[in-house]
Amino acid sequence: MGDNSVMGGIPAEVRALANRAEAFVRQVVVPYESDPRRDHHGAPTDALVTELRGRARAAGVLTPHIRADGAHLSQRETAVVLIRSGLSPLGPLACITMAPDEGYMYLIGHVGSPELKQRFLGPLIEGRGRSAFFLTEPAEWDGAGSDPSMMKTTCRKDGNHWIVNGRKSFITGAQGASVGIVMAVSEEAETRGGACMFLVDLPDPAIVIEHVPNTIDNSMPGGHATIRLDELRIPADQMLGQPGEGLQYAQVRLSPARLSHCMRMDAVIAWLEANMPEEDGASRVIHGDFRIDNLIFHPTEPRVLAVLDWELSTLGHPLADFACHAMKYHMPSHIVAGLADTDLAALGIPGEQDYVARYCERTGRPAIPDYAYYMAFNFFRLAAIFHGIKGRVIRGTAANEMAKERAKAFRELAGLARAMTSADRVRQLSLRRGKAGKRGKCGPERIDQRRACMLR
Repeated sequence: MGDNSVMGGIPAEVRALANRAEAFVRQVVVPYESDPRRDHHGAPTDALVTELRGRARAAGVLTPHIRADGAHLSQRETAVVLIRSGLSPLGPLACITMAPDEGYMYLIGHVGSPELKQRFLGPLIEGRGRSAFFLTEPAEWDGAGSDPSMMKTTCRKDGNHWIVNGRKSFITGAQGASVGIVMAVSEEAETRGGACMFLVDLPDPAIVIEHVPNTIDNSMPGGHATIRLDELRIPADQMLGQPGEGLQYAQVRLSPARLSHCMRMDAVIAWLEANMPEEDGASRVIHGDFRIDNLIFHPTEPRVLAVLDWELSTLGHPLADFACHAMKYHMPSHIVAGLADTDLAALGIPGEQDYVARYCERTGRPAIPDYAYYMAFNFFRLAAIFHGIKGRVIRGTAANEMAKERAKAFRELAGLARAMTSADRVRQLSLRRGKAGKRGKCGPERIDQRRACMLR
């Protein structure tokens, strides 16, 4: 891979490592794709994975994204290596660059105590085990799906232990995993309702696998199980981080993982990193895809009855949701119902200036600092999602009939993301947020005022 837009600024040692990973996958791993050692849903058995990892270890490409001293490559460097290891469905398993292990090695390395790192992280890095993350809960239990705030699995203190009870579903790799990361909500008064993360050894008699369904996935060993947690007793020193902060730690793992395959937009990445707004304490659960076509309106009144499609919900700034909503003003109509080439006045739709002003008025904000930043971020994120769809189309695994059309839009979306970072566009959007409409109260005020104006 000689793409300079991807490799620009990547150290020579990392380039060489990526080349070794690619050569290993092409020459050693690809022939294993026809190996008959598969489980009941076509995934490679643990015996096959162990053999592949032994060969990766011998080739010097086992956990290539983690340095000998335990430090991780940078996000861009990691992405370059992960792209190469992913040239075969078995490549990430062989090199241990696959989810969930790659992300949770990163999480434990950043949050875990020295004792937890030695006990749980070491075996993962060395390829002597794999992990499973216990988060999602059964729908019939009205448990947490994409919205972790709905979590029903609970934990309570009992001396120097925590007791966990609940149910989990679609737990990837649970069967045969040696390390479990369990998420539950605290019942303790001081942290009630806050999420907690625990590291546990697997198997455990209190963690019961009820069902492992057959799925279309054939690359992940251990299936996607339904689990019952029955009085699971966990020593308090196996909590990952602090009580009640589990959702924040989840973002430590998810943030780099979701961006790792967006390297063709590294110019946008660099701009976003250099212009990131200051922290203002406004973080909360956001929708992540707050579009009008994800809303259900009252049939006769101008009000919203429900917000649908929470699969991208996460912790973030509310302005990211608003910019996602408002980005349709810049989106061509052939991509996700955009308004950029629409006669707004003829349709009775307010212009972007008036819309921003109305939002400021309704939320008590004197301004939306860094509006251009949030707009660029949302175009960047959508382009990354479409890039993933393009990959599925190329591999022949895309199920949605619109996938090919979505894949075609990737380059245009990447161009729109890049355009949002241009100096002229930033100035234009800054004016648009600051001098909007007769009713608007938005001015060019900066970060100091934003701290007092979080979404109510």
